Amino acid sequence: MTRENIITTAFQVWGRQLYQSTSLTAIAEALNVSKPALYRHFKNKNDLLDAMYRHFFDAYVAFIKPFHDTAITKQENEGILIIIRALTTFYARNEDFSIFFLIQIYGNSAMKTLERQLQERGIDLSRYYTERLQAGRFVVAILTFILAYFHKHRSLTGDGKKPVADEDIQKLTDFTAEIVLYGLRFEKTKIETLDYEGIEKKALSVPVAGEKNHLLKAIGSAIAESGPWGVSIKEIAQKSGLSKSSLYCHFENKRDMIIKFFMNEFERLIAFAEQGKRLSEKPEEQLYLIMNVIANYLLSAPDILSALDWLKTRRAISPLGKQHHGAEKSIDSCPGKYADSGSLHFSALFADVIPQNEYSAMTHHLILFLIINTLMGRKEQMEASSQDDSNLRLLYRFVTLGIDLSRAYAG
Repeated sequence: MTRENIITTAFQVWGRQLYQSTSLTAIAEALNVSKPALYRHFKNKNDLLDAMYRHFFDAYVAFIKPFHDTAITKQENEGILIIIRALTTFYARNEDFSIFFLIQIYGNSAMKTLERQLQERGIDLSRYYTERLQAGRFVVAILTFILAYFHKHRSLTGDGKKPVADEDIQKLTDFTAEIVLYGLRFEKTKIETLDYEGIEKKALSVPVAGEKNHLLKAIGSAIAESGPWGVSIKEIAQKSGLSKSSLYCHFENKRDMIIKFFMNEFERLIAFAEQGKRLSEKPEEQLYLIMNVIANYLLSAPDILSALDWLKTRRAISPLGKQHHGAEKSIDSCPGKYADSGSLHFSALFADVIPQNEYSAMTHHLILFLIINTLMGRKEQMEASSQDDSNLRLLYRFVTLGIDLSRAYAG
Protein backbone atom coordinates (compact mmCIF):
# COMPACT_ATOMS: atom_id res chain seq x y z
CA MET A 1 0.00 0.00 0.00
CA THR A 2 1.42 3.37 -1.07
CA ARG A 3 0.38 7.00 -0.62
CA GLU A 4 -0.84 6.95 -4.20
CA ASN A 5 -3.05 3.90 -3.51
CA ILE A 6 -4.62 5.67 -0.56
CA ILE A 7 -5.20 8.91 -2.47
CA THR A 8 -6.77 7.09 -5.44
CA THR A 9 -9.03 5.10 -3.12
CA ALA A 10 -10.05 8.25 -1.27
CA PHE A 11 -11.24 9.85 -4.53
CA GLN A 12 -13.29 6.75 -5.31
CA VAL A 13 -14.77 6.05 -1.85
CA TRP A 14 -15.45 9.58 -0.68
CA GLY A 15 -16.59 10.59 -4.16
CA ARG A 16 -19.35 7.97 -4.14
CA GLN A 17 -20.58 9.54 -0.90
CA LEU A 18 -20.29 13.01 -2.50
CA TYR A 19 -17.86 13.88 0.31
CA GLN A 20 -20.72 14.00 2.80
CA SER A 21 -18.76 11.62 4.99
CA THR A 22 -14.97 11.62 4.74
CA SER A 23 -13.93 9.04 7.30
CA LEU A 24 -10.61 7.24 7.21
CA THR A 25 -12.48 4.12 8.26
CA ALA A 26 -14.12 3.89 4.82
CA ILE A 27 -10.74 4.20 3.10
CA ALA A 28 -9.24 1.50 5.31
CA GLU A 29 -12.15 -0.85 4.61
CA ALA A 30 -11.83 -0.33 0.87
CA LEU A 31 -8.10 -1.08 1.02
CA ASN A 32 -8.67 -4.00 3.39
CA VAL A 33 -6.18 -2.62 5.90
CA SER A 34 -6.43 -1.34 9.46
CA LYS A 35 -7.09 2.32 10.11
CA PRO A 36 -3.78 2.75 12.00
CA ALA A 37 -1.99 1.61 8.82
CA LEU A 38 -3.19 4.80 7.12
CA TYR A 39 -1.54 6.95 9.78
CA ARG A 40 1.87 5.80 8.57
CA HIS A 41 1.21 7.83 5.44
CA PHE A 42 -1.13 10.60 6.62
CA LYS A 43 -1.40 12.30 10.00
CA ASN A 44 -5.17 12.64 9.82
CA LYS A 45 -8.13 13.10 7.49
CA ASN A 46 -7.26 16.72 6.70
CA ASP A 47 -3.73 15.71 5.74
CA LEU A 48 -5.19 13.23 3.26
CA LEU A 49 -7.58 15.84 1.89
CA ASP A 50 -4.68 18.25 1.38
CA ALA A 51 -2.86 15.54 -0.55
CA MET A 52 -5.97 14.97 -2.68
CA TYR A 53 -6.10 18.67 -3.56
CA ARG A 54 -2.43 18.64 -4.59
CA HIS A 55 -2.97 15.48 -6.64
CA PHE A 56 -5.97 17.03 -8.40
CA PHE A 57 -4.17 20.32 -9.12
CA ASP A 58 -1.12 18.49 -10.48
CA ALA A 59 -3.19 16.29 -12.79
CA TYR A 60 -5.36 19.20 -13.93
CA VAL A 61 -2.44 21.47 -14.74
CA ALA A 62 -0.41 18.73 -16.43
CA PHE A 63 -3.33 17.89 -18.71
CA ILE A 64 -4.32 21.44 -19.63
CA LYS A 65 -0.82 22.91 -20.15
CA PRO A 66 -0.09 21.58 -23.67
CA PHE A 67 -3.56 22.60 -24.87
CA HIS A 68 -3.10 26.07 -23.37
CA ASP A 69 0.27 26.46 -25.07
CA THR A 70 -1.31 25.57 -28.40
CA ALA A 71 -4.35 27.78 -27.83
CA ILE A 72 -2.33 30.95 -27.21
CA THR A 73 -0.91 30.68 -30.74
CA LYS A 74 -4.40 30.70 -32.28
CA GLN A 75 -7.09 33.29 -32.90
CA GLU A 76 -9.26 33.92 -29.85
CA ASN A 77 -12.29 31.80 -30.80
CA GLU A 78 -10.13 28.92 -31.97
CA GLY A 79 -8.21 29.13 -28.70
CA ILE A 80 -11.44 29.07 -26.71
CA LEU A 81 -12.52 25.98 -28.61
CA ILE A 82 -9.25 24.18 -27.81
CA ILE A 83 -9.53 24.97 -24.10
CA ILE A 84 -13.20 23.97 -23.88
CA ARG A 85 -12.54 20.65 -25.59
CA ALA A 86 -9.56 19.99 -23.33
CA LEU A 87 -11.46 20.70 -20.11
CA THR A 88 -14.48 18.69 -21.24
CA THR A 89 -12.29 15.73 -22.13
CA PHE A 90 -10.36 15.90 -18.83
CA TYR A 91 -13.47 15.80 -16.67
CA ALA A 92 -15.39 13.36 -18.87
CA ARG A 93 -12.56 10.83 -18.73
CA ASN A 94 -11.93 11.33 -15.02
CA GLU A 95 -15.18 10.84 -13.13
CA ASP A 96 -13.48 10.93 -9.73
CA PHE A 97 -11.81 14.25 -10.50
CA SER A 98 -15.08 15.58 -11.89
CA ILE A 99 -16.95 14.85 -8.66
CA PHE A 100 -14.08 16.22 -6.57
CA PHE A 101 -14.17 19.48 -8.54
CA LEU A 102 -17.96 19.77 -8.36
CA ILE A 103 -18.19 19.20 -4.61
CA GLN A 104 -14.86 20.31 -3.17
CA ILE A 105 -13.70 23.11 -5.49
CA TYR A 106 -16.44 24.70 -7.60
CA GLY A 107 -17.81 27.78 -5.87
CA ASN A 108 -15.45 27.32 -2.91
CA SER A 109 -12.27 29.08 -1.81
CA ALA A 110 -10.30 26.29 -3.51
CA MET A 111 -11.17 27.91 -6.86
CA LYS A 112 -8.68 30.66 -6.02
CA THR A 113 -6.05 28.02 -5.28
CA LEU A 114 -6.69 26.43 -8.66
CA GLU A 115 -6.33 29.80 -10.39
CA ARG A 116 -3.06 30.40 -8.54
CA GLN A 117 -1.77 26.95 -9.49
CA LEU A 118 -2.49 27.73 -13.13
CA GLN A 119 -0.85 31.15 -13.01
CA GLU A 120 2.26 29.83 -11.26
CA ARG A 121 2.72 27.32 -14.07
CA GLY A 122 2.29 29.81 -16.87
CA ILE A 123 -1.36 29.14 -17.69
CA ASP A 124 -3.47 32.27 -18.15
CA LEU A 125 -7.08 31.71 -19.19
CA SER A 126 -8.12 35.34 -18.71
CA ARG A 127 -7.74 36.09 -22.42
CA TYR A 128 -10.75 33.88 -23.08
CA TYR A 129 -13.27 35.97 -21.23
CA THR A 130 -14.26 39.57 -20.62
CA GLU A 131 -14.75 40.28 -16.94
CA ARG A 132 -17.40 42.91 -17.62
CA LEU A 133 -19.53 40.29 -19.36
CA GLN A 134 -19.02 37.73 -16.61
CA ALA A 135 -18.49 35.36 -19.52
CA GLY A 136 -15.80 33.48 -17.64
CA ARG A 137 -18.24 32.60 -14.89
CA PHE A 138 -20.90 31.57 -17.41
CA VAL A 139 -18.45 29.29 -19.22
CA VAL A 140 -17.29 27.64 -16.00
CA ALA A 141 -20.92 27.15 -14.93
CA ILE A 142 -21.82 25.56 -18.28
CA LEU A 143 -18.86 23.19 -18.16
CA THR A 144 -19.66 22.30 -14.56
CA PHE A 145 -23.29 21.48 -15.27
CA ILE A 146 -22.71 19.57 -18.49
CA LEU A 147 -20.07 17.34 -16.92
CA ALA A 148 -22.26 16.70 -13.88
CA TYR A 149 -25.20 15.83 -16.11
CA PHE A 150 -22.99 13.59 -18.27
CA HIS A 151 -21.77 11.52 -15.32
CA LYS A 152 -25.27 11.30 -13.89
CA HIS A 153 -26.57 9.90 -17.17
CA ARG A 154 -23.76 7.34 -17.33
CA SER A 155 -24.53 6.25 -13.79
CA LEU A 156 -28.25 5.86 -14.46
CA THR A 157 -27.66 3.83 -17.64
CA GLY A 158 -25.12 1.57 -15.96
CA ASP A 159 -22.20 2.89 -18.00
CA GLY A 160 -20.49 4.56 -15.05
CA LYS A 161 -18.02 1.71 -14.54
CA LYS A 162 -17.05 1.51 -18.22
CA PRO A 163 -14.34 3.62 -19.88
CA VAL A 164 -15.78 6.61 -21.68
CA ALA A 165 -15.95 5.97 -25.43
CA ASP A 166 -14.13 8.37 -27.75
CA GLU A 167 -17.39 8.86 -29.65
CA ASP A 168 -19.17 10.01 -26.49
CA ILE A 169 -16.32 12.41 -25.70
CA GLN A 170 -16.54 13.85 -29.21
CA LYS A 171 -20.30 14.38 -29.00
CA LEU A 172 -20.03 15.97 -25.57
CA THR A 173 -17.22 18.32 -26.54
CA ASP A 174 -19.06 19.32 -29.73
CA PHE A 175 -22.20 20.17 -27.76
CA THR A 176 -20.28 22.08 -25.07
CA ALA A 177 -18.34 24.09 -27.64
CA GLU A 178 -21.54 24.85 -29.54
CA ILE A 179 -23.33 26.18 -26.44
CA VAL A 180 -20.39 28.31 -25.31
CA LEU A 181 -19.49 29.75 -28.70
CA TYR A 182 -22.95 30.16 -30.26
CA GLY A 183 -25.56 29.62 -27.55
CA LEU A 184 -28.96 28.56 -28.83
CA ARG A 185 -28.26 30.27 -32.17
CA PHE A 186 -31.13 32.73 -31.97
CA GLU A 187 -31.21 35.40 -34.67
CA LYS A 188 -28.81 38.18 -33.75
CA THR A 189 -31.03 40.97 -35.06
CA LYS A 190 -33.98 39.80 -32.95
CA ILE A 191 -31.86 39.72 -29.81
CA GLU A 192 -30.33 43.12 -30.59
CA THR A 193 -33.73 44.77 -31.06
CA LEU A 194 -35.49 43.08 -28.13
CA ASP A 195 -37.38 45.45 -25.83
CA TYR A 196 -35.64 44.28 -22.67
CA GLU A 197 -37.13 46.87 -20.38
CA GLY A 198 -40.63 46.26 -21.69
CA ILE A 199 -40.31 42.49 -21.24
CA GLU A 200 -38.95 42.95 -17.72
CA LYS A 201 -42.00 45.04 -16.87
CA LYS A 202 -44.29 42.35 -18.28
CA ALA A 203 -42.55 39.75 -16.15
CA LEU A 204 -43.14 41.86 -13.06
CA SER A 205 -46.87 41.68 -13.77
CA VAL A 206 -46.80 37.95 -12.93
CA PRO A 207 -47.76 37.79 -9.23
CA VAL A 208 -45.02 35.56 -7.85
CA ALA A 209 -45.03 34.80 -4.12
CA GLY A 210 -43.16 32.52 -1.77
CA GLU A 211 -44.67 29.39 -0.26
CA LYS A 212 -47.38 30.19 2.32
CA ASN A 213 -47.54 26.73 3.86
CA HIS A 214 -45.80 27.07 7.22
CA LEU A 215 -44.35 23.56 7.23
CA LEU A 216 -42.91 23.79 3.72
CA LYS A 217 -41.46 27.21 4.53
CA ALA A 218 -39.78 25.71 7.59
CA ILE A 219 -38.32 22.89 5.50
CA GLY A 220 -37.01 25.43 2.98
CA SER A 221 -35.42 27.52 5.70
CA ALA A 222 -33.70 24.48 7.22
CA ILE A 223 -32.40 23.28 3.86
CA ALA A 224 -31.15 26.78 3.02
CA GLU A 225 -29.00 26.69 6.15
CA SER A 226 -27.77 23.10 6.20
CA GLY A 227 -28.34 21.78 2.71
CA PRO A 228 -30.55 18.84 1.69
CA TRP A 229 -27.90 16.33 2.80
CA GLY A 230 -26.99 17.94 6.11
CA VAL A 231 -30.41 19.00 7.36
CA SER A 232 -31.88 16.95 10.20
CA ILE A 233 -35.44 16.13 11.21
CA LYS A 234 -34.71 17.82 14.54
CA GLU A 235 -33.75 21.06 12.81
CA ILE A 236 -36.92 21.03 10.68
CA ALA A 237 -39.03 20.28 13.75
CA GLN A 238 -37.55 23.25 15.60
CA LYS A 239 -38.17 25.63 12.71
CA SER A 240 -41.71 24.40 12.15
CA GLY A 241 -42.64 24.35 15.84
CA LEU A 242 -43.78 20.74 15.48
CA SER A 243 -42.52 17.61 17.18
CA LYS A 244 -40.56 15.02 15.21
CA SER A 245 -43.44 12.59 15.62
CA SER A 246 -45.82 15.16 14.14
CA LEU A 247 -43.61 15.51 11.06
CA TYR A 248 -43.92 11.80 10.43
CA CYS A 249 -47.68 12.28 10.17
CA HIS A 250 -46.99 14.32 7.02
CA PHE A 251 -43.97 12.51 5.58
CA GLU A 252 -42.67 8.94 5.63
CA ASN A 253 -39.09 9.99 6.38
CA LYS A 254 -36.58 12.78 5.77
CA ARG A 255 -35.97 11.70 2.20
CA ASP A 256 -39.68 11.81 1.44
CA MET A 257 -39.89 15.24 3.07
CA ILE A 258 -37.04 16.68 0.97
CA ILE A 259 -38.32 15.15 -2.27
CA LYS A 260 -41.80 16.59 -1.78
CA PHE A 261 -40.41 19.97 -0.82
CA PHE A 262 -38.30 20.29 -3.97
CA MET A 263 -40.99 18.89 -6.27
CA ASN A 264 -43.46 21.39 -4.82
CA GLU A 265 -41.01 24.22 -5.49
CA PHE A 266 -40.26 23.07 -9.04
CA GLU A 267 -43.98 22.87 -9.78
CA ARG A 268 -44.59 26.36 -8.37
CA LEU A 269 -41.63 27.81 -10.21
CA ILE A 270 -42.72 26.27 -13.53
CA ALA A 271 -46.32 27.42 -13.02
CA PHE A 272 -45.16 31.02 -12.54
CA ALA A 273 -42.87 30.77 -15.57
CA GLU A 274 -45.75 29.45 -17.69
CA GLN A 275 -47.74 32.57 -16.83
CA GLY A 276 -44.86 34.69 -18.06
CA LYS A 277 -44.45 32.67 -21.23
CA ARG A 278 -48.10 33.31 -22.17
CA LEU A 279 -47.46 37.07 -22.26
CA SER A 280 -45.85 36.76 -25.71
CA GLU A 281 -45.98 34.52 -28.78
CA LYS A 282 -42.41 35.21 -29.91
CA PRO A 283 -39.88 32.56 -28.80
CA GLU A 284 -37.09 35.05 -28.09
CA GLU A 285 -39.44 37.09 -25.87
CA GLN A 286 -40.90 33.98 -24.24
CA LEU A 287 -37.45 32.78 -23.19
CA TYR A 288 -36.57 36.11 -21.61
CA LEU A 289 -39.96 36.23 -19.89
CA ILE A 290 -39.41 32.74 -18.48
CA MET A 291 -35.96 33.69 -17.20
CA ASN A 292 -37.24 36.90 -15.62
CA VAL A 293 -40.21 35.30 -13.89
CA ILE A 294 -38.01 32.53 -12.49
CA ALA A 295 -35.54 35.13 -11.24
CA ASN A 296 -38.32 37.25 -9.72
CA TYR A 297 -39.73 34.25 -7.88
CA LEU A 298 -36.37 33.15 -6.52
CA LEU A 299 -35.50 36.66 -5.38
CA SER A 300 -38.86 36.87 -3.61
CA ALA A 301 -38.00 33.68 -1.71
CA PRO A 302 -34.29 33.80 -0.76
CA ASP A 303 -34.52 30.57 1.26
CA ILE A 304 -35.71 28.75 -1.84
CA LEU A 305 -32.89 30.27 -3.88
CA SER A 306 -30.33 29.13 -1.32
CA ALA A 307 -31.89 25.66 -1.14
CA LEU A 308 -31.76 25.30 -4.92
CA ASP A 309 -28.18 26.54 -4.92
CA TRP A 310 -27.32 23.66 -2.58
CA LEU A 311 -29.05 21.28 -4.96
CA LYS A 312 -28.05 22.63 -8.36
CA THR A 313 -24.76 20.79 -8.80
CA ARG A 314 -25.26 17.82 -6.50
CA ARG A 315 -28.67 17.06 -7.98
CA ALA A 316 -27.02 16.41 -11.32
CA ILE A 317 -24.68 13.77 -9.87
CA SER A 318 -26.56 12.58 -6.79
CA PRO A 319 -27.31 9.05 -8.11
CA LEU A 320 -23.58 8.36 -7.80
CA GLY A 321 -23.96 8.64 -4.05
CA LYS A 322 -26.23 5.61 -3.75
CA GLN A 323 -23.39 3.29 -4.72
CA HIS A 324 -21.95 3.58 -1.22
CA HIS A 325 -23.29 1.11 1.32
CA GLY A 326 -25.17 2.87 4.06
CA ALA A 327 -25.55 6.07 2.04
CA GLU A 328 -28.98 7.61 2.03
CA LYS A 329 -30.86 7.05 -1.20
CA SER A 330 -30.51 9.74 -3.77
CA ILE A 331 -33.18 12.41 -4.11
CA ASP A 332 -33.16 11.72 -7.84
CA SER A 333 -33.42 7.94 -7.48
CA CYS A 334 -37.01 8.05 -6.23
CA PRO A 335 -39.57 5.99 -8.15
CA GLY A 336 -42.70 6.92 -10.01
CA LYS A 337 -43.79 10.45 -10.68
CA TYR A 338 -40.88 12.10 -8.84
CA ALA A 339 -38.27 10.56 -11.13
CA ASP A 340 -39.45 12.15 -14.37
CA SER A 341 -41.93 14.90 -13.58
CA GLY A 342 -39.29 17.63 -13.30
CA SER A 343 -37.87 16.92 -16.76
CA LEU A 344 -41.34 16.57 -18.30
CA HIS A 345 -42.48 19.88 -16.83
CA PHE A 346 -39.36 21.66 -18.04
CA SER A 347 -39.77 20.16 -21.50
CA ALA A 348 -43.33 21.47 -21.66
CA LEU A 349 -42.22 24.90 -20.42
CA PHE A 350 -39.61 25.29 -23.15
CA ALA A 351 -41.64 23.67 -25.93
CA ASP A 352 -41.74 25.91 -29.04
CA VAL A 353 -39.23 28.27 -27.37
CA ILE A 354 -35.89 26.46 -27.70
CA PRO A 355 -34.89 24.41 -30.76
CA GLN A 356 -35.17 20.72 -29.89
CA ASN A 357 -32.32 18.22 -30.19
CA GLU A 358 -30.91 15.20 -28.35
CA TYR A 359 -29.57 17.50 -25.63
CA SER A 360 -32.82 19.43 -25.10
CA ALA A 361 -33.51 18.08 -21.59
CA MET A 362 -29.98 19.00 -20.53
CA THR A 363 -30.34 22.47 -22.04
CA HIS A 364 -33.60 23.15 -20.19
CA HIS A 365 -32.04 22.33 -16.82
CA LEU A 366 -28.89 24.21 -17.76
CA ILE A 367 -30.86 27.44 -18.10
CA LEU A 368 -32.27 27.09 -14.58
CA PHE A 369 -28.78 26.26 -13.31
CA LEU A 370 -27.36 29.41 -14.92
CA ILE A 371 -30.12 31.60 -13.49
CA ILE A 372 -29.47 30.29 -9.97
CA ASN A 373 -25.73 30.66 -10.48
CA THR A 374 -26.13 34.27 -11.64
CA LEU A 375 -28.46 35.24 -8.79
CA MET A 376 -26.26 33.64 -6.14
CA GLY A 377 -23.32 35.52 -7.59
CA ARG A 378 -25.07 38.79 -6.73
CA LYS A 379 -26.15 38.24 -3.13
CA GLU A 380 -26.38 41.92 -2.40
CA GLN A 381 -29.19 42.21 -4.94
CA MET A 382 -30.83 39.09 -3.53
CA GLU A 383 -30.77 40.44 0.02
CA ALA A 384 -32.28 43.69 -1.19
CA SER A 385 -34.97 41.70 -3.07
CA SER A 386 -33.97 43.62 -6.16
CA GLN A 387 -33.13 41.92 -9.44
CA ASP A 388 -29.99 43.03 -11.24
CA ASP A 389 -31.48 43.32 -14.72
CA SER A 390 -28.10 43.95 -16.36
CA ASN A 391 -26.81 40.56 -15.16
CA LEU A 392 -29.90 38.73 -16.38
CA ARG A 393 -29.72 40.50 -19.73
CA LEU A 394 -26.09 39.46 -20.11
CA LEU A 395 -26.98 35.89 -19.24
CA TYR A 396 -29.85 35.90 -21.75
CA ARG A 397 -27.58 37.23 -24.50
CA PHE A 398 -24.96 34.66 -23.64
CA VAL A 399 -27.51 31.82 -23.69
CA THR A 400 -29.02 32.90 -27.01
CA LEU A 401 -25.93 34.10 -28.89
CA GLY A 402 -22.91 32.56 -27.18
CA ILE A 403 -19.70 34.15 -26.01
CA ASP A 404 -18.71 35.78 -29.30
CA LEU A 405 -21.82 37.68 -30.32
CA SER A 406 -22.74 38.58 -26.74
CA ARG A 407 -19.51 40.59 -26.47
CA ALA A 408 -21.13 43.28 -28.56
CA TYR A 409 -23.03 44.24 -25.41
CA ALA A 410 -19.99 44.77 -23.18
CA GLY A 411 -20.05 48.00 -21.17
